[in-house]
Amino acid sequence: MKNNSYIFTAIILLPLIEQKVNKLKFKKYTDDNNLENTPLVNQKFISFAPNLYLKLGKMHEICGPARIRIAILVAAKTADLIVWIRPNWENFIMNTDGISDWFSPSQLLFVNAKNRNDLFSTTEEVLRSGISTITITELPVIPSSLQMRRINLAMASGIKLNNSELSLGLILSPNKGGATSIESRWYASTLPCWGSSINKDGAHLEQKWYVKRLFSRTDPIKEWTIETNTYGERNIPPKLISLPIG
Repeated sequence: MKNNSYIFTAIILLPLIEQKVNKLKFKKYTDDNNLENTPLVNQKFISFAPNLYLKLGKMHEICGPARIRIAILVAAKTADLIVWIRPNWENFIMNTDGISDWFSPSQLLFVNAKNRNDLFSTTEEVLRSGISTITITELPVIPSSLQMRRINLAMASGIKLNNSELSLGLILSPNKGGATSIESRWYASTLPCWGSSINKDGAHLEQKWYVKRLFSRTDPIKEWTIETNTYGERNIPPKLISLPIG
């Protein structure tokens, strides 16, 4: 397999994050009515909003116009390294000010791939090394069955290497997705919201999204609206509320 220099750059960073690799420090979501607060769920799932969760040790697919936002909500649930792999030919640039309300930009390692093959090979290398607790890959096309099989095998190798299933992989796919060999598929889009919240740091525009679980190996198709309820203190992610549809 051909590996570009940026892959080795990621591996060189291992000594800087070696104390973060073995265990995730997921932030407990503070919602008294949220089932995901139980220790069992915290060990096997990550709850990115009340009653919306992803199984750890698996690959999940997120699609739709707000797929990057949902990836940010998921990433906000760990205090450890997040590797974000993306095509370098995309015009979109991630603004760290836009994520600082959710998690520290210092947790984020961007890897810019030069072509589609590098997107997949880098994803495999990162998952196989186990250096990140959450690995996010932006894809311009739906991955093939073979590519997904290789990605899942790489994740399994990383889990075995670290003797822990407390890791998560996300692929961000165009349109309505369609990757095979995934644990779940989610569609997300932005909804209009005219509210605002004020804390000591100033005013924040409330945000609202539509989320649909299109596929899951264990749960039925379901729809929700998610919105920010309050913005907390600095370094504390905004509180979310979720309402099922139907």
